[in-house]
Amino acid sequence: MACLKLDGSSDAEDKRFRFLWSPILDGDVVRRMILSIEDVTEEKALQEKMKEHDGYLQRLDSIVQHTEGKIRRFLTSMTDTLAQNPDMTNQRATSLDWNTVLAHSHNAKGDSRSLGFQNLSQLWHEAETIYVTLESSEIAKTTGSDLSHIHRNIGQEISEIATLVDRIYGKQSPLIVSEEEFAWLDRHTEDFPLAISQKLKTYLDLVPKTLKESIANALIGLEKSGELLDKPLPIVNFLKDEAFIPVQWGDVFNKVFGHLFNNPLDHSIENELERKTKGKSSRGSITIEVVMSDKLVELYFHDDGRGLDINKITKKAETKGIEFNSEDLDSVCELIWKNEFSTADTLTEISGRGVGMSAAKGLLESLGAKIAVEPIGTPDTD
Repeated sequence: MACLKLDGSSDAEDKRFRFLWSPILDGDVVRRMILSIEDVTEEKALQEKMKEHDGYLQRLDSIVQHTEGKIRRFLTSMTDTLAQNPDMTNQRATSLDWNTVLAHSHNAKGDSRSLGFQNLSQLWHEAETIYVTLESSEIAKTTGSDLSHIHRNIGQEISEIATLVDRIYGKQSPLIVSEEEFAWLDRHTEDFPLAISQKLKTYLDLVPKTLKESIANALIGLEKSGELLDKPLPIVNFLKDEAFIPVQWGDVFNKVFGHLFNNPLDHSIENELERKTKGKSSRGSITIEVVMSDKLVELYFHDDGRGLDINKITKKAETKGIEFNSEDLDSVCELIWKNEFSTADTLTEISGRGVGMSAAKGLLESLGAKIAVEPIGTPDTD
């Protein structure tokens, strides 16, 4: 395939041609070549239009699955992340905090995927790949140029989503509704015309929610991650889900649980055949228990998979030269929170960079919370 101009002038029409070569053989000897040239300009233009149309429909479908407030918070988060991440055109790669850069992009990729914006998620994945390359580079040259190009594409995709959101909801700021009206609104939302119903759903989105309601995006992301890994969707059980999460914590909790869900799905929960061999149900399960006291809320998260691979974790730590007490199981388990520490054999959109668990820990600590591994059983039996 080639892209040619009709003449040498700068304002000439761009044309695309398909070149097909057909040999004329005499036994095993090529005597002549027949060259066929086909003008495919209109065909390629139509393909580009179809691609744009598919992108529009994908964005539209993802937007209407969520409330206006949730989508606008997502767009703000994406814009902030893009602004914080480096444009490497004139910077030394060694001058940056790469742990923070990778954590930001990893969170943005997961958030985009969980809300259904697959193209944006893929762009963040490509940027993340370049960040890893630049981390070990002394001076950013060609790769930095590639990163600037991807950043522009990310910005364009965010702008396309934002434009569509404004077309759907308008740019007006929502009115403030008192908390006493929320229960009534919840019961009567569907009785209003569509435009008003959408606004009411935005108001209801401001009410503190249970943990299950607060991490709805992470649960959607879990389903999409299962599709990427070709694994059945695990059953997520919530025990004693009585704590109400402040709405301003919702985005952080979705990011944290997005990482926590991906880890057992990729590393611990077996595929259907292995689970059947072990006498387990075909679908794995993840259990989240909420334990409340007067001064704090504790969340216990565990799955019914094979558990942490202690031997693999130990060997990886030794290979990376990390100091730890191999005789202390707690010490070994805590290694999973190390940045750039992963036992994945292959790199996927879900895991492999060793960023997810470190990012989850950092996000929780930003809220003043703590997270730790509590081993159950022994490495031989659990």
